Amino acid sequence: MERKRIRVLAIDDEDFVRDLLYEGLSAKGFEVKVASDGREGQEVMTREVFDVVITDLVMPECEGIETIAALKRRFPRVKVIAMSGATFGTNYLEIARGLGADGALAKPFTVAQVVQTINGTLSA
Repeated sequence: MERKRIRVLAIDDEDFVRDLLYEGLSAKGFEVKVASDGREGQEVMTREVFDVVITDLVMPECEGIETIAALKRRFPRVKVIAMSGATFGTNYLEIARGLGADGALAKPFTVAQVVQTINGTLSA
């Protein structure tokens, strides 16, 4: 019997990050959809069910902290992983955890680190 593929929604405003997550996670057997900002990600979530959402924190339009709060309010069972390369002043990843993020990834990261974080988040 085939095991269920884990469905991941990756939200990031940078094309190369979305491409890395899509290509890398797809190659590892995940079913992946991408969105370019938090607003688009939330729209996708209203149409489809995902096991994990990976969202950047610093984005134009609808940024990650706002996205995490909205997702946790509307879809409390979905696991959310925050990612950020912002290293100035505020620790955005800690703020994201305080708002309900289930995991965190600091940019830059490898696909192996993303897979490890997804698996750890789902098994917690």
